[in-house]
Amino acid sequence: MHITLSSVNFLTSMETLTLTKREIDRLVAERVMGWTNLYGAGTRFGTTPEGKSHRIVPPYSTDMSAAWEVVERLRKSGYQGKIDWARPELGYECIFWSSPVPPTEMQLPRAETASLAVCIAALKVMGVLIELGNL
Repeated sequence: MHITLSSVNFLTSMETLTLTKREIDRLVAERVMGWTNLYGAGTRFGTTPEGKSHRIVPPYSTDMSAAWEVVERLRKSGYQGKIDWARPELGYECIFWSSPVPPTEMQLPRAETASLAVCIAALKVMGVLIELGNL
């Protein structure tokens, strides 16, 4: 599997990058959770929103307890959400929205794990689009 980021770049054309799950963790930490000063191999360390520096960025994309922190952060920020699964071969789906009524007629991002689905949906609601593909 490869993970592709379609970066939101308002001045130039859309840019596509291949990302590791650890790089997705970094994006979630920065764009959703409010971390700053991210550094280290795979952007492993940073400053928490509470100002604690040199902390390890949680593995949001691979650990459901860390992903649930993302869910709670969005919930406290006024977002609503849904995590769903139908058949194992389809994986997990997740969506977040801010309007009183959930969006209709849209394809939900799917991922192999619930934690990765949460990360993809959280980034999407923040304007960062991630697509999963097979090598």
